[in-house]
Amino acid sequence: MTAFKPMTTNKKGEIEVDLKKQKQEKQEVIVYEGIDGFHNAHFDAVDQMKKNDAIYVLIAGGQKWYQIMDRVLKKFDQKRVEKNITDKIIALESQRQNIKLQAKRTLFEVKFLPEQFNAPSSAAVYGDITLIMVYGDPTFIVMIKNSQVALGFKQYFEILWKMAKE
Repeated sequence: MTAFKPMTTNKKGEIEVDLKKQKQEKQEVIVYEGIDGFHNAHFDAVDQMKKNDAIYVLIAGGQKWYQIMDRVLKKFDQKRVEKNITDKIIALESQRQNIKLQAKRTLFEVKFLPEQFNAPSSAAVYGDITLIMVYGDPTFIVMIKNSQVALGFKQYFEILWKMAKE
């Protein structure tokens, strides 16, 4: 995606774009399939995050997510905590018991929404990376590396966070 282009108007009234000042954002879309792919997407995203950032999860996958991440969750949390990254999760009310069991995790915050927000997929923002997780057969993740997409999902998250209950 192209960022704002600095423009000027020349003596003839024509608009000129200074391409030297134009910043190109690297963007990429990657699809991760299967359980190993699911793991790799999360680890790759944390690797690319800055210290002291946060992960924003919109409508957590709940038990499905924990079943998939079970064997690597400690390693995932260790890597996340080493970078002081908070995991902020919006989950569904029906997931409260399962997710509250995870509340002992370090740098972990969760709020809950009613079931009307239920969907067969979830999304998470890791810095400038957005993960769209689909819990089907096969399980897969679409990773979008684009700051504008991430910003849009963060804004959705903030609206839902204010609506959600602890």
